[in-house]
Amino acid sequence: MLLIDADLHTRVSTAWMHQFDQTAFSARQLAQSLARQHAVALVGHFYTTMLDDAGSAVFLSHEMVEQRLAASLRQWLEEVLEGGDENAIEALIQRQLHIGSVHARIGIPAHLVVAGARLIKQTLAGHIQQANEDVTTRFKAVDYATGVIDLAIEVMIATYSQAREHSLKEEEAYRYFAGARNIGLERERQQGGLLEWENAVVFQLATGAPLANLPLLSVDAFGLWFKHKGQPVFSRDPQSDAVAQLINDCDTAIRELQNDPAGASMEARTDLLRRLHNKVAQIRQHTQSMFEKIAELESGRDELTHLLNRRFLSTVLRREVALSGRGRRSFAVIMVDVDHFKTINDQHGHAAGDLALQAIAAILLRNLRISDYAFRYGGEEFLLVVVETDEKAAMGIAERIRREVEQETLSMPGGHSVKFTVSIGVAVHTGHPDYAHIVDAADRALYRAKALGRNRIEVALPQEAVTPPKAGSGS
Repeated sequence: MLLIDADLHTRVSTAWMHQFDQTAFSARQLAQSLARQHAVALVGHFYTTMLDDAGSAVFLSHEMVEQRLAASLRQWLEEVLEGGDENAIEALIQRQLHIGSVHARIGIPAHLVVAGARLIKQTLAGHIQQANEDVTTRFKAVDYATGVIDLAIEVMIATYSQAREHSLKEEEAYRYFAGARNIGLERERQQGGLLEWENAVVFQLATGAPLANLPLLSVDAFGLWFKHKGQPVFSRDPQSDAVAQLINDCDTAIRELQNDPAGASMEARTDLLRRLHNKVAQIRQHTQSMFEKIAELESGRDELTHLLNRRFLSTVLRREVALSGRGRRSFAVIMVDVDHFKTINDQHGHAAGDLALQAIAAILLRNLRISDYAFRYGGEEFLLVVVETDEKAAMGIAERIRREVEQETLSMPGGHSVKFTVSIGVAVHTGHPDYAHIVDAADRALYRAKALGRNRIEVALPQEAVTPPKAGSGS
């Protein structure tokens, strides 16, 4: 059950019950019937406020409102105005807690929710005042509608504030943690990747290779690492923005030469080499400086498998949803669960179970890029976040993992060996702003894989990708 401060919970519950009990049935019915009658317009006012905000494109689109959100808001308005006895009020409060936590996960600014609710109240009040009812009934209906909507929004905002405060602390911890993991090795690896890209460009330009073959820095190994992992680590450092701009400048210079009819000349190629060399030198200097500033932090990693634990999953997924929304590039969540893990422990001991988990962790990492993420999600369950990918590529990764695990043999003390398999669920981001949806869709696909016989892969069905997640999922 989701929670807020006990005093606030009691105060809201008491006020809601009072609002319901002290309002005549005729007034409540008037508010409810007019809300249903004008639901489309009322909801339209709410989302117009949000869509008019410049920053809303990160988490909202007109298509999303029409296909998914408008009906949910109409149902919310009807539920809030209906009220009921003590149990019904408690259920309504829990519903607002869940909605507030979803808003926090998505990152919808609280002031936009308040502004949209204000327009709903104003518009509904106008319809009530024009109704063919006596003045007292109309007055009580307006008071009731505005009162219960305010109480619902109050609970939402309280939950939103609590969840956002928690997520900001997690993001700050992740920023330090991600940079602390073997910082010296990571720095050398990325500097080496940048050098490899520069050498590849130099070789192709010097040998007269077709300009269309020149690799863009943003989609090379270094560029992907910086976009998905480097920027979260260095987010508070102004040099991070400078590196992002320099990567973009490199790509722009390459594209300009590719589109220039005179671009094939040696003079043009030499000029591009000089410009890219200067920009790469600046990137190298900035990243070196940022690595040197990072403090060490060793929490957040699973001790047995050395994968990330769930602590930073929400931070990673929130960022990937935002990146996907801006760049229209999808990502996938792959959930992996060890089949009959309890049997392995019971028959061969917990040492065998630990070895199996470590072996799977190694297989997962072998099949992921430096820009992807691997989490130990639960006891024998793992979660992968595969960036900038589609369903076909994600399924290919999942199949390689399944096959390698199936072929793995654990050698145990005493000369005996242990074989095991995994079941896998795959879900691709559909554009929904709440990251809990893709986690829940992958979880349902995993459950189906186990139900259908194990040692297999199932992809999330279309309806699973849009079905509301279980309360509290995605944490």
